[in-house]
Amino acid sequence: MLIVLHGKNTFRSRRKLLELIDVYRKKHEGGFSYERAQAENMTLNELSSIVQSASLFDNSKLVVLENLLNNKKLKKDVVEWESLPDIAKQKDNLLILFEESSVGKDKDYKDILKNASKTQEFKELSTRDSVKWFKSYFENQDKDIDISNINIVVSAAQGDMWRAYNDLEKIYAYNKGSKLSQKEISALKIGSEEAQIFPTIDDVFYGNIDKAIYKIQLHWKEDYFPQQFFHMLERQIKLIALIKEQKEKGVVQRAMAKNLSLHPFVVKKTYNLCDKYSWQKIENIYQRIESLEVKSKTGQLQPRLACELLSVAIAS
Repeated sequence: MLIVLHGKNTFRSRRKLLELIDVYRKKHEGGFSYERAQAENMTLNELSSIVQSASLFDNSKLVVLENLLNNKKLKKDVVEWESLPDIAKQKDNLLILFEESSVGKDKDYKDILKNASKTQEFKELSTRDSVKWFKSYFENQDKDIDISNINIVVSAAQGDMWRAYNDLEKIYAYNKGSKLSQKEISALKIGSEEAQIFPTIDDVFYGNIDKAIYKIQLHWKEDYFPQQFFHMLERQIKLIALIKEQKEKGVVQRAMAKNLSLHPFVVKKTYNLCDKYSWQKIENIYQRIESLEVKSKTGQLQPRLACELLSVAIAS
């Protein structure tokens, strides 16, 4: 069976991906093989080996291939892959193609979609539709969150459903979802960039490496995307460099936010880290980022391990 999940709204598409994996797991309680791979730098022979290799103990196999759009050569090869129609017809084996953008306008992908048993696109939602989605989602989870809270959080997140979700979970943990006062909203930092993953980033950059590694392992268990975490580490060191440069020029924080088109909260939070990182340290981290990124993309390192090694390099 072949399923294609695509679209810019990766929050909903990854929820759907986890849902499909869970359904497959329950259907094959006797055991199955599971492989997850990034399409970048992969060849058709490698993909074929992953999809078609048999296990001595499991008759069923689930393969998730992410971001085929990023590998033009492999994408064209998959279009002409003679085994694809047979793979798509198999009942016990499942190949899921997961894309972080829409494939609707891609000419090659149209031929792949012809073989798909199911295709679902996840478009960005309007604020109104996002509010409806979260209301329905939390009701299904038996979590009653006041609609005014959902409106506040979704509006503050400015289209980022990942951030909105984490803030709503924070609200529920704080007061079981009942209506918040303005003081409580401020205290919980609702609408800021402090979401589930950000405390981990903070621990890395403040040198709390034991706490950071522990939290990183929890993120892996929750199926957090390692490439996204790596990107957030890279983004944070870039912010430190930009704000450090402004600070040394004597620019005040309010002007920094305007000059760099950043939220004042981000500037204030990063400003406190600038003295901790010398220019030599920043340069060393950039070199480490480049080295680990190359090794990760060429298959010399697992993406998760690359994140952990970069975290240690930053915290040390």
